[in-house]
Amino acid sequence: MELLSGVSYLQLFWGVQAAYVGYKVISSLQNGSFFDRTQGDRDPEAKLGLFQFRKRFTLYYFVAVVFNGWVWYRIVGACVFGHPLNSDGLQRLLDTLAAPSRGSVDATCAALATTMLLVHTGRRLYENLYVNIYSHRQTRSPPELLLDVAFVVAAGLSLVAEVSYQPHAPSTFTSCRLWHVPTLALFGWANVMQHRCYIKLAKLRRNRMGHIVTTGYKIPKGDWFDYVCCPQYFAESVIYVTIGLVLGCENVTWWALAGYVATNQLYLAYSARCWYRQKFEAFPRDRKMIIPYIL
Repeated sequence: MELLSGVSYLQLFWGVQAAYVGYKVISSLQNGSFFDRTQGDRDPEAKLGLFQFRKRFTLYYFVAVVFNGWVWYRIVGACVFGHPLNSDGLQRLLDTLAAPSRGSVDATCAALATTMLLVHTGRRLYENLYVNIYSHRQTRSPPELLLDVAFVVAAGLSLVAEVSYQPHAPSTFTSCRLWHVPTLALFGWANVMQHRCYIKLAKLRRNRMGHIVTTGYKIPKGDWFDYVCCPQYFAESVIYVTIGLVLGCENVTWWALAGYVATNQLYLAYSARCWYRQKFEAFPRDRKMIIPYIL
């Protein structure tokens, strides 16, 4: 099912998302406004409203792991064993949301990319369960939670939206290339770097005994934090770009997603640096937003 000639619902979804975030970036740069990390003067001990939830991403990444795990199971079964994709609804979803399929991605590359995203979301689920400590001031609304679920489903489907798949014909690994090795290495480095960033941020809210003593904000220091305000956002962009490199440069659907992710991370980094500069007089003025020495 096509919405516009040659444009799928998935591509349109990512395009609208990226355009909206791009508008927020431009508007913020012009007006000097930014997202308030503390949501104003909200009391962190105040009770939540009927339709308010604490800002947590545990449920989001749990859904991501489950859905991406299902997609991984289906695509690996199709690539390795030649199982049909339409046995439990995946092909029907793709026919609805990803048509017209361009067939720009080899099934083996899609299986590798799906594994990469599953590893990434699995790590983030672990961090949300055992590492991250969120501020009590920030809340989320039901529409935001629904948009999170929409992102999870759309991202998982975007991985396999342009797969060139022949039913009952197992794929070979001849499509893997030598340049996939440094791409995977860069993907691994970005995951490790992002994990170290979240550990450092969590330590700012713990004492030497490991007990949580605050959910407030402090200036992070050390490692990449000496160069940029939000290295974890840079790592997130790199992760999605490396997955795109595995899928191939002709994969319009995934690169639309990667463009949205990069634009959104830039907006979040800009907002965070503005807030840090306003909140802390000692915040280093020469610290970049997201890319060392550049941006």
